[in-house]
Amino acid sequence: SVTMFVTVLGGSLPMPVVTPEHLVAMKMAAGRDKDLLDISYLLGSGHVDKPAARTIVKKHLGAYAAQEFDGLVEEAEWMATRKNPTARKRRTGRR
Repeated sequence: SVTMFVTVLGGSLPMPVVTPEHLVAMKMAAGRDKDLLDISYLLGSGHVDKPAARTIVKKHLGAYAAQEFDGLVEEAEWMATRKNPTARKRRTGRR
């Protein structure tokens, strides 16, 4: 069983907060450009249990979405291994 939310303490009141795995599925369902950027960030953050997220995506969005999720994971992992040339140019002042 996968939990859809966790409870965190905000001051003295507990608050339900969606899990990163469900957040990825929700953003995939929305499908806006900014959601895809958020998914890439989340997948690269190390806070997402990727197998659990894939299970959630497949259950709620279908097999094709699960295949798309696999591609997003591959892309996020590839991006994590690259150096950031834009940041390097900014630091050195070169364009």
